[in-house]
Amino acid sequence: MITARKKGPQRVVYEGIEQDVDLGWVGETEVINPEILMIMAGKGYIPVVSPIAVDNACHSLNLNADTVAGDLRLRL
Repeated sequence: MITARKKGPQRVVYEGIEQDVDLGWVGETEVINPEILMIMAGKGYIPVVSPIAVDNACHSLNLNADTVAGDLRLRL
């Protein structure tokens, strides 16, 4: 339902030192297919969406739940 790409390193400043930090398995939404949500809603179910996606290599990525909700809203 959701595909994503891994976020690149983020530049942070800690105690005056600027450095790049790898956020691990954190991703950014690429594609959302809301079709299954529409089918479930049409049958009276209330779907619960987990903000977990996969990348092209089938790795699980954690996404920001608010961002996923907003991206879904744009697709419905």
